[in-house]
Amino acid sequence: MGEIHVHEFMSLDGVTQAPGGPEEDTTGGFRLGGWVVPHFDDDMGGIVTEVFSKTGAFLLGRRTYDIFAAHWPHITDPNDFIAKQLNTLPRFVASRSTNRFAWKGTTGIRNAAEDLAALKTKVSGELQLHGSGNLAQTLIEQHLAKAARVIVYVDVCHSGMIGSLPARSEINDRLESVGRANQKLFGLMASQPNQSSHEGPEYGGGHGVFTYFLLSGLNGAADANQDGRIHVNEIIFYVQNNVATATKLSQIPRAFGALMDLRRASQSDRRAQLLRVDRWRDS
Repeated sequence: MGEIHVHEFMSLDGVTQAPGGPEEDTTGGFRLGGWVVPHFDDDMGGIVTEVFSKTGAFLLGRRTYDIFAAHWPHITDPNDFIAKQLNTLPRFVASRSTNRFAWKGTTGIRNAAEDLAALKTKVSGELQLHGSGNLAQTLIEQHLAKAARVIVYVDVCHSGMIGSLPARSEINDRLESVGRANQKLFGLMASQPNQSSHEGPEYGGGHGVFTYFLLSGLNGAADANQDGRIHVNEIIFYVQNNVATATKLSQIPRAFGALMDLRRASQSDRRAQLLRVDRWRDS
């Protein structure tokens, strides 16, 4: 039996709209479509391919279906794995206005809450929902989704000033509340409220400073005790220390969530880490 898995691209300030292109979804006058594209690299491509390899069928909201249907049926390259999956696997679209869809292999469902229980019994593999923000919210609220993978792009929408706008502040508070409620989750945000995120060519050719040191740390520079693993406390200390130093304390990443249970780094750990940072900078 298939289970529903929700997959979303989201900026730190909560944007999931139009990640793939400027004209993908301009609802509400949105002008920043395509915000994921500059940050999509081979590593990200590998993650997406892995996700799509687990798909048994797709579940889409009507708007996301329209966006996908305008593009993917025209991608006929047999070596394009994502296109192959989208064009050949079953697609189910939540729509109360129509059950007729031009994209072959698409079936309409009128009541997601009622129809999905029966639908899951017919699917082998994951029943994946991509995008479709309104439908995703409904499934999560009604506890119909088994799992969610939200890939948060912490830099693309400039996390700075999130505390000064009501909507962004609310999202910020919700992120922290998730960490407090779930003892297995923690978060590391790019900056404190009302701080701007720094970007520049000196950070890997144009990354934000937070992204630059986060990636560097995960790639090994944060491994203070050199045990071949990046521990949570190591990456937090590494990113906070280096971002604060590089920006002369004008941007200080903030950690929240299940941090009280972490093993606190000893003074020797911290000295070793600083030495490792110095060696990394000199290399």
